[in-house]
Parts: sequence; C-alpha cells; structure tokens
Amino acid sequence: MVPFILTAREQHGVKSIGDYLAKHAAYIARLNRHGARYAVHEVTDRVPARIDANRWLVDCVCGNCCATDAEWGIACCYACGAIYRSVIFPAAKETIEAVLLTRPRSMDRAWSPKESLQDLVNENRRHGFTVPHGVGDVPR
Repeated sequence: MVPFILTAREQHGVKSIGDYLAKHAAYIARLNRHGARYAVHEVTDRVPARIDANRWLVDCVCGNCCATDAEWGIACCYACGAIYRSVIFPAAKETIEAVLLTRPRSMDRAWSPKESLQDLVNENRRHGFTVPHGVGDVPR
C-alpha cells in the first residue's frame, strides 16, 4: 500500500519544478519530431486539483489529466503541451489525504472539489474504512 497520495514527483520521476518543466518540454519536442503538432503553452486560468486513483491531478481542456504537486502549484499536460500555472488545492488538503489513506486500495482513493470532508468521512463509514482520529467528529 502506498502511504501517501502521488504527485507529479512520483508520476513523472522528477524532483523539482525545473525538472518537471524540462521533462515535459522534452516529451512534447519528441512528439513533434515524430510528426505531432503540439506546442508547450501556458494556461493562466485557475484550475482545481482533484484526487483519482491515489494521484493528485488537474483536468486539461484537451481531455487529458495532468499530474500536479501542491508545493509547486503547476501541472503539465503530456497530451497537448499545456502548462497550468494556477492550480488550486483545498484548504483541508492534509485532512482529505488522511481520510483517503485509510482506504487500503489505491483505486478507492478519490476526491473531487465538489465533495466535502463530511462526504468523504461518510463514504469511509459506509464502506467500513476507518476515519482518522479527530476527523471522525464530523456528524454521522
């Protein structure tokens, strides 16, 4: 079991924003050498992060999802070349992660900005997952 929610660091094997941007640019350049017509481009719109299958992601306008990291606040799309510079993470990020991490299967770890913390707690209870100490005070 992975004891944390994956970010761009794990998903793309990078250690810094610079590494992430360089790896993304090299990948898009490689696609172009093989006939693709993509361009690295910046998107300044604020976009919310979400969790799916134990990964912090951003939905790209092209239909792909992009790995992100709360410390970096960016996400790069390996499908169309977009770089999102204004990724919004929830204020309760650590608590959301703690609730999801009680779920043994990575595939069961999902959260969308439309879900409240109480929604996650109730879902854990419905499926027999534990609720971290202090978070379980949310009414049943």
